[in-house]
Amino acid sequence: MEGTTQIEKLADKLTARSLRISRHHAINQQADSTKIDRSVIIAIYLIENHFRPFRIRTVEYSMLILAFIANRVVARPIKNYTVGRFQIGLTSILRHGGYTGYKVHDRNISKLSLSELLYILSRCSFHNNLVVCCQIVRGFTDKIELEWGANQYNTGRIGEKYNGKKNYGFLLLEITKRLKETEGRSSE
Repeated sequence: MEGTTQIEKLADKLTARSLRISRHHAINQQADSTKIDRSVIIAIYLIENHFRPFRIRTVEYSMLILAFIANRVVARPIKNYTVGRFQIGLTSILRHGGYTGYKVHDRNISKLSLSELLYILSRCSFHNNLVVCCQIVRGFTDKIELEWGANQYNTGRIGEKYNGKKNYGFLLLEITKRLKETEGRSSE
């Protein structure tokens, strides 16, 4: 395909993988119960699992445990990195759990309690990570629709808010367009 961008090529590749997702039913159910576009959640799942496969996520969980130990022993701050299949930031997970004093974009967590660590680890399971992701996306969707109204570019804006990068928003928009086209063809 001449003139195809890298984002479009990656979107094609990841959309093709969507047919092999064994978790479609769970994603669709949670997206529907949260009243958000299921293709957005499937696209986030595809992107995050492409860039952070299982073996890398297991290292992340180990690093979190080691960071917690260093935090407790020598008061070393914990980096606010992302965990789980939907790569949700530690502070976002804590805020979801009702823990106060954290901002989504904090770079570090100065002190983490054992109950907070256990809560974070419990949100790393597929289902719990999915629930948090859907609630985060629901919040973004509401804010974006208030500011911009309902339009076709909101998915890109959601992606940019979710990840913090414009390219992520473009990729999310491209994948969701392809997923909807595929869904449209299969329902005909």
